[in-house]
Amino acid sequence: MAQKVGMSGNWIVCHTGTDTRRIVEHHLASHKMRIVGASESQLEVEGGSQVLTRLLGMLLIPRTRYPTRAKITIAEADSGTSVEATIENRKLPLFIIDPIAASRYNNCFEIWLDELGTALAAKPPHMG
Repeated sequence: MAQKVGMSGNWIVCHTGTDTRRIVEHHLASHKMRIVGASESQLEVEGGSQVLTRLLGMLLIPRTRYPTRAKITIAEADSGTSVEATIENRKLPLFIIDPIAASRYNNCFEIWLDELGTALAAKPPHMG
């Protein structure tokens, strides 16, 4: 039985680094993820609830409440701005990731990465 489940994605976008970071931060907020570490080029975030997962189980909570952590790196590239994102489960003490839980996490991570990619492909939000 696995203890870690995770997925990664990367994109090159035509937005500026500042606009890209705004898009990423908006995506994180829409998924109720909080920034726990940040530098100029990297964000470390956590989301979900370990307590709810332990009390109710993964079958009874929405995917936005699964305990997760992610690292997003944003860097200027020759052809635009590079974004690399990795999302994984947060380890719960004495919580075994069985195949059903791993499948639910993988589904959650696919959706999260797809929605991030869609947000990055869209026009940057108008700031005014």
